[in-house]
Amino acid sequence: MQKIARQLIYALLIIGSSIALPGILSTGHSESANRIIVKSITSAAFDKIIADRKNRYLIVFMTSWCGPCRKELPGLINLNNKYKGRSLKIIGISLDFNGPIAIQPLIDKVRVNFPVYWINEEAAKKYNIYAVPMLFLVKEGRIVEKIVGRRSEKFLDKKLADFLG
Repeated sequence: MQKIARQLIYALLIIGSSIALPGILSTGHSESANRIIVKSITSAAFDKIIADRKNRYLIVFMTSWCGPCRKELPGLINLNNKYKGRSLKIIGISLDFNGPIAIQPLIDKVRVNFPVYWINEEAAKKYNIYAVPMLFLVKEGRIVEKIVGRRSEKFLDKKLADFLG
């Protein structure tokens, strides 16, 4: 009898999970070609982005648990829409300990429209990332400015206008 009861409980848990999990994990929008999937990036690949002399970058370091990072994202999405055609690439970098999976629900929820990568602790140390959010402005293969802390969309818009000058 106990064996049957355990099997019944197990079956109910499986059925309940299959019903509840899709709703819990739902992002509120359909899986589409526009969905940004957070992927890992090696320290060497990140170095290549920084060293790129052809493009200008706004690199945003963030974590899933950082309130100011979450509040800054909608403004960054708007700025990406505004500056997309003006030789600026915005890239997000997650520093979450649990890898890319930790920030994916946030990226889905706010519908981030620029690439987001997860990088390990080694790269964070190498580039002296000591706070989040932190933004790098990269031009001609050099980090020309580090901006620490959440900034308003208006502040960043002016900063980018000057940066792209």
